[in-house]
Amino acid sequence: MKYILVVGDGMSDLPVKALGGKTPLETAQTPNMDFLASNGIAGKFQTIKDGFGGGTDIGHFSIFGLSLKKEYTGRAPIEAAAMGIELAPNDIAIRCNLLNLEENCSKMGDYSAGHITSEEASQLIRALQEKLGGNGVEFYAGVQYRHILVLREKYIPEVVTFPPHDFTGKDVASHMPKPKSAKGKETAQLMERLVRASWEVLRDHPVNKKRIKEGKLPANSIWLWGQGIAPRVRTFNQMYGKSGAIITAVDILRGFATLLGLDFVKVQGATGYFDTNWEGKADAGVKALENHDFVLVHLEAPDEAGHLGDPKKKTEMIENLDKRVLTRIMKQMKEKKIDYRIVVMSDHDTPVETKGHGDGPVPFALWDSRETKNRKLKFCEKNANDGLLQRSIMEELFSK
Repeated sequence: MKYILVVGDGMSDLPVKALGGKTPLETAQTPNMDFLASNGIAGKFQTIKDGFGGGTDIGHFSIFGLSLKKEYTGRAPIEAAAMGIELAPNDIAIRCNLLNLEENCSKMGDYSAGHITSEEASQLIRALQEKLGGNGVEFYAGVQYRHILVLREKYIPEVVTFPPHDFTGKDVASHMPKPKSAKGKETAQLMERLVRASWEVLRDHPVNKKRIKEGKLPANSIWLWGQGIAPRVRTFNQMYGKSGAIITAVDILRGFATLLGLDFVKVQGATGYFDTNWEGKADAGVKALENHDFVLVHLEAPDEAGHLGDPKKKTEMIENLDKRVLTRIMKQMKEKKIDYRIVVMSDHDTPVETKGHGDGPVPFALWDSRETKNRKLKFCEKNANDGLLQRSIMEELFSK
């Protein structure tokens, strides 16, 4: 028996006026998802819980069956693990977005600086390290707009921060890092100083001058959030006694692979955006099952469309997932005559009308290739007829 989990990041949504009161999932043509829901279990799972806010890190902690209260320390340490950044017990990893601020850096603009390229971003991060780094402050270049700042030893992560994609169009000053306690005051002050200092470093950088000349958004600021110390988590094998792999283009999932002892499979052309190599990810997922019991295939594109507030694009990305990923996976597994159980789901909702992450339960469909049911269901939020799952998705997936 093989086990497959396909995650459409941020795929779940709320009814959208522009779609006639339907969600993108309801609107999308998804024959494969509908088949899974019709012939298997169609339920809901509460990925965001215990008072935590919506996000890929929180959602996947719940999906993997990890304890948010005991094992979660923050988003950035997971991404740091993916990048091979070593953290001492008292070091703090912080997510460092390169983004665009509007109105003289007073209002949050584009959280991705128009999806700046990794090549451009690496030059900007290098400049930030040269001008602002040192004395325990270290900038590390990641992918596109997603990077890491590490504060070594003397700082305390008792700080409240705000993901930039959650307050697009709102003022910057009220969303600067704030101390959660007196212990976090120095850290919060340093983080705000670094954000403000980045404006001068980035303003006239050649990369941004070139982007402006080409009609693109400049990456005129960093934004710091998602801080935490290195986590200690159980491995996937310790929890479930199985081997596994992850197919993804984003550092947060690569970080989960590192921490959980899962293999990360790199796919050529996988971008974490609309232009990702959908078919390549599907093929890599099936191939990974030759040497593993389990594979997670993660698609970031629906989430990106949600943050853009574009219901048509989100619907299109959901249809891509169904047609270009699920079709290939299910066809190849049938040709190989391998019994398998498959789940398709979202890690959290990203409503297009709010452009941020939500915290509601998400729909999932779980199908066992040895079983069928005599019903017809459209896979979507309102058709989760089998109720709210009371145990983890992994426990349900591995139950047979």
